[in-house]
Amino acid sequence: MDLAGKNVLVTGASRGIGRAIAHVFARAGARVLLTARTWEAVVAEADAIVSAGGQAWAHVMDVTNTQSVARAVACARREVGEIDVVINNAGACCQGYFVDENPLLAHHQMEVNYFGALRVIRAVLPGMRARRQGTIVNIASVVAAVPYPTEATHSATKAALVAFSQALRAEVADDGIRVVVVLPGHTDTDMGRRVSIKGPLVQGPEQVARVVLVATCRGRRQAVAGTSNRILVLASRVWPKLGEDAMASTARRSFPGARTPKEGTADSSEPACPAEQVGRTVQGKSR
Repeated sequence: MDLAGKNVLVTGASRGIGRAIAHVFARAGARVLLTARTWEAVVAEADAIVSAGGQAWAHVMDVTNTQSVARAVACARREVGEIDVVINNAGACCQGYFVDENPLLAHHQMEVNYFGALRVIRAVLPGMRARRQGTIVNIASVVAAVPYPTEATHSATKAALVAFSQALRAEVADDGIRVVVVLPGHTDTDMGRRVSIKGPLVQGPEQVARVVLVATCRGRRQAVAGTSNRILVLASRVWPKLGEDAMASTARRSFPGARTPKEGTADSSEPACPAEQVGRTVQGKSR
């Protein structure tokens, strides 16, 4: 896929992996539609993209709110045109033993990681089907394939997103729509730094963003970010107990005796965005 002039919507784009994705896709020639819960933060990233010679547009979006998602998508269509690629990146993670987990935090993770992606897809899918083209990219996690103890709920939400993506791929294939899943590992972001994990190599958000870019352009069904993560996922498919034991051992080293859940949520520490906020188009030329 040639991204020149394509409208690429990214959720959770104000920081971490989402921010890196926005900048990488802008450098590839896309017009990036950045969304996040905080207006000031998402506009700052859009301005940075334009300052670097790219094209960007910004709007507030809370993926846990159907009306917020609908508003953002409608505004994007009205101001910049149909959405060619949507990247569901917004995510939430809470680490701790399941027995100690606040049920509200478990519910929140599912709302953001799974239902949040579904809300965005429901909003963009009719337009993609009408034009018989489009790409949906869902950012899951290595823990969807090899669950991590002390992240039982987070692992489950990401596994649900992968299963959904696989089924959706078959449903929309005849409509000319591609569904791509990317599985990052432990990443050096605000949310990643809140997670206690020792052993696996930490990857940078830019590394993940480049994997997302290649997977999107080549229409890959699934891509795992990082060589060690790919080895872990492949080995676990052949010998599931190997992956389970590796993750259990890492969890014991990383979370010894701790019993208090640690919350880490992409965009969660930021205030809810004003419902009346409108989109902002930032002019610029792609390189």
